[in-house]
Amino acid sequence: MTERAAIERLELTARFERSFRRLDARRQEQCEKALEQLLVSPTPRGLRSKPILPGKIYWEARLNSGDRLILLPEGSVVYVMDVVTHDEIERWGHGR
Repeated sequence: MTERAAIERLELTARFERSFRRLDARRQEQCEKALEQLLVSPTPRGLRSKPILPGKIYWEARLNSGDRLILLPEGSVVYVMDVVTHDEIERWGHGR
């Protein structure tokens, strides 16, 4: 996900949709705003998007101090894999 690569569409996975439904209304709203920002810019500054180490397969995007979106960029499509707490990021670092 570079500044130059435009995102044509976001694909929401079933895992993401399940996690999203478990969020309270305030956190769902933050998530929706983040997804809108991604469509405008692949690397919006406020989301602090970065690859998840060590594998760098998935990316994380910050929603707030505790929640993160897990993203899988593939060309102009970004798969929204999950929404997790910051503490759950590590399991995505080695791939799934």
